[in-house]
Amino acid sequence: MTIATAQADRFSIPLPETLSDSTHGKMSFLNWSACEFATSAGPRASAIPITVGTAADTILSLIRDDLSPFLFGADASRIDGLW
Repeated sequence: MTIATAQADRFSIPLPETLSDSTHGKMSFLNWSACEFATSAGPRASAIPITVGTAADTILSLIRDDLSPFLFGADASRIDGLW
């Protein structure tokens, strides 16, 4: 059973009120990237990294450009090795 497909998307959810802190400044959105990997046998795995600020674009790029090509065709049962 190998990893056959990957899908990743970015989402922004408006916050009911603007938040701020000394690290991120003003935040009016909660940003997150959702990714789903499917195996050749059908089982799927999902991950949803939630971020503040602009890091969601960076995570999405990392999933699409670096992780997905590395994982395609890999043995999905080798979880420790893939980590």
